[in-house]
Amino acid sequence: MPSNGLHTVGNFAVVLAIGATLLALSSTDDAPWSSPVIFVDPTDASSPPALSLPPPAAERGGSAEARIVFAGDIMQHENQRDDDFERGYAKVAPLLRGADIAVGNLEFPVDPARPIGPLPQSDRFNGSPAHLDAIARAGFTLLATANDHAFDDGIHGLRATIREVRQRGVQSVGTALSRARLDREVVLVERNGIRVAFFAYTSLLNTYVNDEQEFVDPPARLPVSMVNLAEWADEYREQGLKRFRADVQRARELFKQANEAYAQTDPSEPADKVQKYLRIAAPLYEQVLDQLDKARTAGVPEAKTEALETSAAKRLYDCRKRMRIEH
Repeated sequence: MPSNGLHTVGNFAVVLAIGATLLALSSTDDAPWSSPVIFVDPTDASSPPALSLPPPAAERGGSAEARIVFAGDIMQHENQRDDDFERGYAKVAPLLRGADIAVGNLEFPVDPARPIGPLPQSDRFNGSPAHLDAIARAGFTLLATANDHAFDDGIHGLRATIREVRQRGVQSVGTALSRARLDREVVLVERNGIRVAFFAYTSLLNTYVNDEQEFVDPPARLPVSMVNLAEWADEYREQGLKRFRADVQRARELFKQANEAYAQTDPSEPADKVQKYLRIAAPLYEQVLDQLDKARTAGVPEAKTEALETSAAKRLYDCRKRMRIEH
């Protein structure tokens, strides 16, 4: 987009929030303006109701311009001293506030009912509500919440995140309070006579680790927008398979490294040595599972990884259990 802006005359702009891809749909499309994203059959009573929206100002004549700023992943792994996040956004806030729409990817859930931060040696996150305050004040207007961390705090955390984000006047996209809402809601933002529809998707989700340290898989029909990479077009399929075969190989290498560390955790060894190697092994096993998640999502046919995945999950569970008990 030249000059960091979006200029349109008689176009309806759709932003697909994957790699900040922008797609402009011509006004000559067959879709009526009353349902610019979800195409519905008016004769089908089961179809979701169409959006009753007039054409945007830019479609009614003349030209319009809007500036959209895309940021990358917004992360929070540990707690912050004094729960203060303002300085982290001070230098980018003028850029964000100067945009008509500022979009970021919220790579952590926010559930005020749970402790801030991850489980020991885990990359399952839970952020601070104060962090969302800082994000909103910095100028973000929309946050993508569909990513691998969306289920880090389970379904309760997923829903809590949506509520926390929207309570601060920021829109969320990619997750919803229910599957029915996800299927029906379209996130539309209009600025300067230009109407923009946003979509956010993820190709995989972390498992949720509950209070009993049990791994809980995302349930079916979870209200998260997902992309099935196994359905890639032929043009990209071989590229995808090559990438995810590499993920499987990387998982095997990480599993070997994790086992080498795990071998040093025999109970007969000194306690401080055991704890040291548990802290080394646990994140390696978790990386193994993440790599295998990617490969499974892509539908790699030769990725016979069930035994590897089971072994890594059992070892990770054992590491976490022993770390918790011995502390």
